[in-house]
Amino acid sequence: MPKGRYNSAEFYALYRYAYGWSVRLTRQGRRFEKSFSDRAYGGEAKALDHARSWRDQVVRAHPPLPRIQRATRPVGGSGPVPGVTPELDRKGRVKLWRAKTYVSPGKVLQKTFSLVQYGSSAMRLAVAERQRQLRALSGRCHVHPAEEGLRNSPPSRNRQLPPVPKVLPAHQMLRTTNTSGYPGVVRRGKHWTAQSTMGGKWVSQSYRIDRLGEEVALILAVWARLDQLGQRR
Repeated sequence: MPKGRYNSAEFYALYRYAYGWSVRLTRQGRRFEKSFSDRAYGGEAKALDHARSWRDQVVRAHPPLPRIQRATRPVGGSGPVPGVTPELDRKGRVKLWRAKTYVSPGKVLQKTFSLVQYGSSAMRLAVAERQRQLRALSGRCHVHPAEEGLRNSPPSRNRQLPPVPKVLPAHQMLRTTNTSGYPGVVRRGKHWTAQSTMGGKWVSQSYRIDRLGEEVALILAVWARLDQLGQRR
């Protein structure tokens, strides 16, 4: 997605890769990630259904931090508490303390207390001001416009996910680029080719289409593939 834009609620935290879908979420520094391949789940649409279901489970079980909790987490710095920082003069001496809190886009609460005016009480007043500012925070941290709706929506009990199909052995899987309709039988240029691995070795047998014709070459390649599989047993 372009910078500054979110993907739709339907595809929140979902990413399409070459042969399936993946879910990637981070909550409080913990990463949740799982892949759902088209092949293992019975096609792109069914893999997407399972990916969404798993995402929704994670979203409900691990909500974002409350905003006030995040605002008060220690993050380093030279101030006494998060959100309170000193401003130094040219000689490196503190000249004022600043209390600052981000409330919402375009709204930042900020107040300074100089040592000239408040003396040794400046830091204590800045800390008190920061506590007052924090009362303006509510809700949870914003991670995506759709996150809250997904988290608060009840799980669907009526809609049953399609069952996960049994994973086929590799030699029975039909690749998406295969146009023959038979696993292990592929078209390569002017040939229909039967290919298999036997005893760790790659074997293949090709039949020329320009000599045998499209249909005959394909049939011979399918028969050759069956012979190869028979020799593997």
